Amino acid sequence: MAIALALLVALFAGVSDFLGGFSSRSMPAMAVSAAAHACGFVFTVAFALVIGGSPIWADLWWGTAAGVGSAVGLTAIYTGYARSTVAIVAPVAGVGSVCVPLLWAALDGDHLSSQGWAGVGLGVFAILLVSLSHGATQGSALKAVGYGLVGAIGLGFLLLAFSRSSDGSGIWIVAPSRLSGLAVLLVMLRLTHRSFTIQRSVLPTVVLMAALSSSANGAYAVATREGSLATVAVVASMFPAITVLMAWLVLKERIRSIQLTGIVVAMLAVGLIAAS
Repeated sequence: MAIALALLVALFAGVSDFLGGFSSRSMPAMAVSAAAHACGFVFTVAFALVIGGSPIWADLWWGTAAGVGSAVGLTAIYTGYARSTVAIVAPVAGVGSVCVPLLWAALDGDHLSSQGWAGVGLGVFAILLVSLSHGATQGSALKAVGYGLVGAIGLGFLLLAFSRSSDGSGIWIVAPSRLSGLAVLLVMLRLTHRSFTIQRSVLPTVVLMAALSSSANGAYAVATREGSLATVAVVASMFPAITVLMAWLVLKERIRSIQLTGIVVAMLAVGLIAAS
């Protein structure tokens, strides 16, 4: 059950990430993300009311912290894409983010078989391969690593925070994350003197992006209660493979051989984890 939910997370997050990148071609990425957070709050509350659950104060605090981590992490990644080297920022952020919950799981005594840990290691390697990009803008390697590390810490904390939801809370932990993330993004938009206005033509895409992202976050929170944090975090973090496939299907972008290898390795990793 946990692995199936984690795969669903990867699918929803991968498509949402593709839609976010696609929308950011005509709109500032920070404004797109802020609009998605606003819409996502509405979707999350609606989903949570249907699913049910009784959150405790700890859920709300962890959710709020997760939103701050998400906003800071994504802003660092998007800024890194624009101002430095994408080929360095993406893999550092992708692999680094999943290392945060993995470290927590190891310290917390996550009990996995040797086959399960082999699948986890293979999955991290797959994320690295799929995240590698030949696209690059000017900027020093050190600056790119810095953006990637900030992005990794922010998103890694998001993965960790959502795993702390209480058993009977449903997906309520996601709701405060949308609000806190929106607040951080609005402050950043204000400080950078950028407009929050969303073009009408982009709005349907942003709404779909928000629905998928909120569903992914909710499914992830439930999955971590059903299974091992290490395995769920790694499988869910394979979403870049879905983003690459979406770019190939919709935009006809070429899949590099190293990314194709990463997709194959990801499937092998999921098989190992599921069989453990």
